[in-house]
Amino acid sequence: MFRIYACIFVVIVLALSACRGDLVEMERGNDGSGKRMRSYMMQSGDLNVLSQDYALPLSELIAKWNALADEAAIPEHRLSADQLHVDEGNGTFAYVFRSNAQLSGTIRRDGTIASMTYRTEDDPSMHVDMLMKWALVIAVTNLGILPNEVDRYFLQLDIGPNGQVSASAGKHVTINQGVYRVDKADGFYAFTFTKS
Repeated sequence: MFRIYACIFVVIVLALSACRGDLVEMERGNDGSGKRMRSYMMQSGDLNVLSQDYALPLSELIAKWNALADEAAIPEHRLSADQLHVDEGNGTFAYVFRSNAQLSGTIRRDGTIASMTYRTEDDPSMHVDMLMKWALVIAVTNLGILPNEVDRYFLQLDIGPNGQVSASAGKHVTINQGVYRVDKADGFYAFTFTKS
């Protein structure tokens, strides 16, 4: 059976699967705020085991998100740096898309993302767009997700063929050390990533 979301996300995750390998933590130096930032580079080895320790720095969110959107040939899903609002005092960030959908979250003291929620109206004509953003949330917070893994996770969330999401509300799936949950309330869907 053909699943529309599998086709949509194949390009996104192919970029990640082509880079399959170990993660090596590297110090990037001081970012000007006194915090040490970390990044990961790919080397040969088993990515799935070591990617469990991956934590996405907020400073890398836009670059990683946009690289995945570009690889998937969906430039309309790119983020703009001037639209990302960060409240360091409260440890939060927020981004509003042109469609009024929102990407928001919390930041740990080390500058990594502790949680991230994509929230949008429940508009069936926008479900494919919504699922593309959900896939970007999964891909940007995990390294090396393969196409069959995204499909498997969406199946665990009860996302049906052709973008049917009505049965997914209240479901969650754990990927590496992150929990991804679908909620629906007051005519909105929220897809939340929480780093454990």
